[in-house]
Amino acid sequence: MALHNFIRIHLMTDVEFQPYDDDEELLPQTNDGRTSMEETIVQENVTHAREMDDERDTIANLLMSI
Repeated sequence: MALHNFIRIHLMTDVEFQPYDDDEELLPQTNDGRTSMEETIVQENVTHAREMDDERDTIANLLMSI
């Protein structure tokens, strides 16, 4: 992914990635029909939501203990 990101930043029209940008059907699919990128985004969103819930709980507990 680091190499992919580097290429994206420094070379916006890469001939190797262009077919995948043009046609999402070429991307690997998960069992539920999502692309692996979509699945990664969903997983990251769930993780971030949990982290925010934990942070809210921590703040609430700190406020209640004052």
